[in-house]
Amino acid sequence: MTEAPTGEPSAPDTSPLGANVPPEMLRLLIAGRWAVLGTVALAISLALRFPLNFFGLLAVAAPIAIYNLVQWLLLRAGRLRIRPAVLIGIDLVGITLLDWFSGGVRSPFVGFYYVLIIVAAAFGDLRGSLATATAVAALESVMALLSPSDVPPGLRLNFAITTFPFFFLTALGAGFLVRRLREQWERRRDAETALEAMHREVAIAREVQATLTHTLPPRVPGFSIGAHLRPLHGIGGDMQDYVPVSGGIGIAVADVSGHSLAAALLAARLAHLLDELGLGAPLPSVLASWNQTIYERTPPEVFVTAVILIARADNGEVEYAVAGHPPPLVYYHAEQRVRPLEGKGMILGVLEEARFTVRRTHLNPGDVLLLYTDGAIDARDAQGAPLGIEGLAALFAQFATLPVQELVDRLGEAIAAGHAINDDLTLVALVCAGSR
Repeated sequence: MTEAPTGEPSAPDTSPLGANVPPEMLRLLIAGRWAVLGTVALAISLALRFPLNFFGLLAVAAPIAIYNLVQWLLLRAGRLRIRPAVLIGIDLVGITLLDWFSGGVRSPFVGFYYVLIIVAAAFGDLRGSLATATAVAALESVMALLSPSDVPPGLRLNFAITTFPFFFLTALGAGFLVRRLREQWERRRDAETALEAMHREVAIAREVQATLTHTLPPRVPGFSIGAHLRPLHGIGGDMQDYVPVSGGIGIAVADVSGHSLAAALLAARLAHLLDELGLGAPLPSVLASWNQTIYERTPPEVFVTAVILIARADNGEVEYAVAGHPPPLVYYHAEQRVRPLEGKGMILGVLEEARFTVRRTHLNPGDVLLLYTDGAIDARDAQGAPLGIEGLAALFAQFATLPVQELVDRLGEAIAAGHAINDDLTLVALVCAGSR
């Protein structure tokens, strides 16, 4: 038997009864030997008429306790190197002595042989249990032949007929069940290993995505920018990116269909294209370039919604274009109310040719513009109703006067607190400087 570790299971044993035993099962089997060997010791002490005082019992119990304790400590240290056949053999000898000194074939402890067969199945599944059943049957045959002469031959024959078949039936049943349990355990172990590998890959992908997309809003004179990201699975298909322009800032928020690794890679690709094009080109040209890339290089079921804007600090003018994305929301400080901007536009990646319209709005000092993905408005309450644009606008109005980063963080927490979020969620807020 190979080393029985405390963590990962060891490699399968090559011994006759060897098998890969889960560590929890092996600990239980070794611990169970205390009861079996203790019973054997007590029976032998009675048969040999050891004095039943403290010192007599200590003389029998101490060697067995030391034996089991050493095994237990070696197991915990991961250094238990002993063949399963040796363990089974020790138990087999102990139970045989117990039976011999307590009546032979008449012993009430014959049932311990069934326990031993099940233990052998745990070590060597069907092969181990059948081998042990054969050994048990042979020992019982010898014991029946060597029984005192007062045991009638009929009783001996009856013992063989009524006992031996049940040994092998127990071996077949226990071996089959243990084999199935081991297969389930191995599948679970493989699934856990695969899950750990996937978690590592997701962590790496999250770092790569954060590197390729500008997750930290830049500092821009005349504006304050805050962003709140809540990927559904650590990585996601939401993208938010920032491009400096003369006298202001360009911001893009996009939502790739799905929230898998493929969606995250496409979102990173869009951010890269935006960096290559810059926002010196007209906004429709940027969206048209995105549309062509998505249409030509992704499966038909993949699509993207997006909104891109350019905000000027000197006059508060904002140019924006929407491609199938939820409309931006603006909190007007003077009116203390939230309104959605106009604009829908075509979804990216659906048609080879697509046209997009540039719209304009104006921000006064203290006004806040909010870009978001549909993970915010599709969040559902306990009754299954979506938050919707109106619900998001109401929450936005509650926090609109806070500092910009606190604003988006509190807004994201409020959405998550009262709703089930089933998609990636991104919030980007732009505050026109003045009263802040």
